[in-house]
Amino acid sequence: MPRQPTRWRYLLPFVPGLLGLLVVACGQPPTGTGEVSTARPAAAEVEATDACAGEHWVAAWTGAPQHGSLGRPDDVPFGDADGLARTFGDQTLRMVVSSRAAGSALRVLLSNRFGAAPVTFGAVTVAAQGAGADAVPGTMRALTFDGARSVTVPAGGEVRSDPLDVAVAPFDRLLISFAVAGTGVVLDHHQRAQTTSYAAPSGSGDHADDDSGAAFTEELGGWYAVTGLEVLAPRSTGVVVTLGDSITDGVGSSPNLDRRWPDRLQERLLLAGAPLAVVNAGIAGNHVVTSGLSSVTAIGPSAVERLDLDALRVAGVTDLFVFEGVNDLFMSGGEGDIAARVIAGYEQIVAEARAAGLRVIGATITPASMSGAREDARLQVNEWIRTSGAYDAVVDFDAVTRDPAAPSRLRPEWDAGFAHLNDAGYAAMAAAVPLDAFGGTGC
Repeated sequence: MPRQPTRWRYLLPFVPGLLGLLVVACGQPPTGTGEVSTARPAAAEVEATDACAGEHWVAAWTGAPQHGSLGRPDDVPFGDADGLARTFGDQTLRMVVSSRAAGSALRVLLSNRFGAAPVTFGAVTVAAQGAGADAVPGTMRALTFDGARSVTVPAGGEVRSDPLDVAVAPFDRLLISFAVAGTGVVLDHHQRAQTTSYAAPSGSGDHADDDSGAAFTEELGGWYAVTGLEVLAPRSTGVVVTLGDSITDGVGSSPNLDRRWPDRLQERLLLAGAPLAVVNAGIAGNHVVTSGLSSVTAIGPSAVERLDLDALRVAGVTDLFVFEGVNDLFMSGGEGDIAARVIAGYEQIVAEARAAGLRVIGATITPASMSGAREDARLQVNEWIRTSGAYDAVVDFDAVTRDPAAPSRLRPEWDAGFAHLNDAGYAAMAAAVPLDAFGGTGC
């Protein structure tokens, strides 16, 4: 007989989510200004069949990797939250992630996608987060990989852990700890987590099994190596992947409170009882068409390049939300027709997502205090997004966030600096998304 799942239902992991739910319930309207949506496809309205019974694996959290610490062409990760050219050795890292779906079991993804050499992880564990780097007593569990506690991930690869019978609820906060073997190890990472993770000192050895966070003396602003959490969820559960840049990544929002716009959208979906998990594939500094692997003006593979791994192959994905392009426009030097190139990138993304069976939602580019040719290009791209009919649904984030007195700028009460919004601004963006824009599984 299979062991009954251990249930993590402690108050502390729920506090950020519950606070957010109260804010949305009390202060946010169900829709916002300027939205444009189309009807749900007929497939989403069919009656449940046997195909809707049982469970399947779905993404509950993602942290899209952008490169290893030494992985940019100039060997300097522009804007990195944890310093330049970071390496690790004989030490333990403790990543903090927040689930977006309920499930009866979990598994974790470790990435070495951008590595030039294999990376060996010693013990890997998962636990409910207590205070800071502390685990809630009694929740620490070992993860295995084909039955072994240690795993070596080849250069360019990623691995999933074996399933672990631990139940997870939406907005549960988990600690995923792993020991790094060797010295001078370069790890895939995501630079702007808006979440504090932790590291023990270099050379301090394996502390992955520690309930206490005492060994984890350094705070980290990015996620390292851990790129996904998947849960075994009801077959009716679908996944929305939000493909974007720093605005989707939540830059400007309050750290450790899950106040990014996709987080607030998730709260609305939970309140509505919609069986959808919203996972964040934003990368700060990302472009639609310029690759950060070959250009110093962009961060990470372009949205076109990373679409397959960061969206189409995400477990359980049913819907793709595309909101990106401001960096392409802002960093352009006026050469060529940047608007046409961005639109061509969108068309390729939509075509590939449709071929994969996904419903695709697009959003207009929000103001970034640009002028001249750059602002003209933004307006041109936004007009195409609104009127081309390329997307299954469109959300007009530009109309929601622009200053009525100066439409090339954000509303001043929401402006957190260069195109980024504060908590209230991100909440308004989430409130503008019509919940019937998504197709889900159709169950």
